[in-house]
Amino acid sequence: RFEPAGPVTGNDSVRSATSILDYIFRELGVSYLGRDDLANADPGELNGRTFDNVSAGGYIADVSATLTEEPKGATGKLAYVIGGARVLFGREPFSTVLRVAGQEPGPPLDLQMFAICNARFIGGGYPIAPAAVIDDGLLDVFLVKRTPVVEFIGLLQKVATGAHEGDERILHFRASELELVF
Repeated sequence: RFEPAGPVTGNDSVRSATSILDYIFRELGVSYLGRDDLANADPGELNGRTFDNVSAGGYIADVSATLTEEPKGATGKLAYVIGGARVLFGREPFSTVLRVAGQEPGPPLDLQMFAICNARFIGGGYPIAPAAVIDDGLLDVFLVKRTPVVEFIGLLQKVATGAHEGDERILHFRASELELVF
């Protein structure tokens, strides 16, 4: 038996293991065999794509697309601030229709960004869904409405500290199943 046993950091699927061998076999099972039952998380799915932590679009996805491992490794969280500044002024809102399981589709929504969260943190360690529980079978959904740039900057500051819940510019709810139609 290898020690220490317990929490695993840096892996969205395998969050704890009883030994190094347990960790290796769980990771191989999840990553190569599709054995999600070996994970310590309920994987989410958005429009046919599986995710463990967060699936995001709009501003968040554009920032992620500008980043490479080099700046993230050299500057840490600051890389997200720099990438965010690059994207901020050229980003246009987009329209989507939301379908939540068991409900009729709503009217089109104009959004700056969205995050469908299975866990609390997003890239850079920002607490985008502070109350999310990775194994409760529910997704925390955050849809950020079309917002003027100056207000959006203030909202991003709230997101960075986890103080954005309850903000009127964000639609937040939990669902076991949903679909975004673009």
